[in-house]
Amino acid sequence: MSSQIKEIGKHMFYPPYLLFRSAVGIKNLMYNCGIFKVENFDVNVISVGGITFGGSGKSPMTMYLAYKAAEIESNIGKTAIVSRGYRRSSKGFLVVSDGKKVLSNVHQAGDELYMMAKRLSSTVVIADENRSRGVKSVVEMFDAKNIILDDGFQHRSLGRNTDIVMLEPDILLDHSVSFKRETLNALKRASAVVVLDADERKSITDKLKDYNNIKLFYGRRKITGFYSLKNGKKVNIQNLKNRKISAFCGIANPQNFINTLNLSGLQVETALAFKDHCRYNEIDLSKVARFFTTSGAEILLTTEKDAVKIPPVLYSLPIYYTTIDLEIENEKELLKLVFEDL
Repeated sequence: MSSQIKEIGKHMFYPPYLLFRSAVGIKNLMYNCGIFKVENFDVNVISVGGITFGGSGKSPMTMYLAYKAAEIESNIGKTAIVSRGYRRSSKGFLVVSDGKKVLSNVHQAGDELYMMAKRLSSTVVIADENRSRGVKSVVEMFDAKNIILDDGFQHRSLGRNTDIVMLEPDILLDHSVSFKRETLNALKRASAVVVLDADERKSITDKLKDYNNIKLFYGRRKITGFYSLKNGKKVNIQNLKNRKISAFCGIANPQNFINTLNLSGLQVETALAFKDHCRYNEIDLSKVARFFTTSGAEILLTTEKDAVKIPPVLYSLPIYYTTIDLEIENEKELLKLVFEDL
């Protein structure tokens, strides 16, 4: 029955999806023909994006590049992240972090940008739905030399030096994945493709051979820490093993989170999934509390993105959140591609 409902849902959303894809196709044609103009800036602009609607690792890659840029800041200058700040309560230009202090709350910034600002203490983080305005402002205000556009692949009005596209393996291997922002043909615009957590690499590499100019990189999500939601203190993974664990999250692809937990040596028995960017209202918080009781868990695990939105009312529960970073193979080659001009 559930599969039938999913099929009905697909058919219901297909007409508006076709309209969306048609609009994207027309817009791309206008850019390809030079009818729509591109605004360029005299700084190094790096776009991190995708062709799917979420869950491909765009935010982890954005943070990964910001970390690496901070390590070589003396050589390349200051780096800033510019994003629209998905599902934020504010509008227009917003300084989430000035590279010294977080200046906005999670509701004003949106969960992902707020998470980035908290983790990237020396990186300027900006929200602006008008990317060109955001880049212009951050260059003028902070003298940024490197701009990382979070989820910027479809924002073609803003010129970029490097276009990194994040892909999940099933987009290339599973033909049933039908809802995408753009087709694989859009990869012709990319400078590099990064595929995370891939096992069938030969099939993926063969699939991408048609795009000769693309540099292909592989990487993995890796848990770098477990922290108490109540006090933010880091805990040893050994203290979590051999405990009955359940998980909850509100992200685009919950299975990625569960798989990463399992690969770290933890066994998640049950999971509760909310919609992506869930804001955790009273009903959602009640569901989490009830889930903890009914699952019989000793520990609840969630993501860093979810943790920044959970209020103190749940601090009495043994909830821990994970920090996840990326490990990229051929890292030097990727960083050279991104930063070699400076």
